Amino acid sequence: MAKNKISKKELREMVTGSLREALEGLKLPKPSKKIRKLLDKSARKIASEYSDLLKAERKKKKKEGDLTYVEDVLIGKKKARKQAAALLAEESKPEAAHA
Repeated sequence: MAKNKISKKELREMVTGSLREALEGLKLPKPSKKIRKLLDKSARKIASEYSDLLKAERKKKKKEGDLTYVEDVLIGKKKARKQAAALLAEESKPEAAHA
């Protein structure tokens, strides 16, 4: 899944299509209305669960990304190091001017 976000409806359609293709391959009799309804219900539940899993993964990746940024700042790889140095330089200049 290349997209960042995918809707429950799209997931449900993908799962339903996959289930139907798999059942067609089993050479079973043509599904009745009751069986189709059951497939749709189960596909909805499966899609909901997968949606929750994907949402948790996105949240986890975002949180990991935030932590790596904080670690990079602490190490000094990001702009914060330059900004801190600039602030220190500005603070030291007024003191020299007063003396």
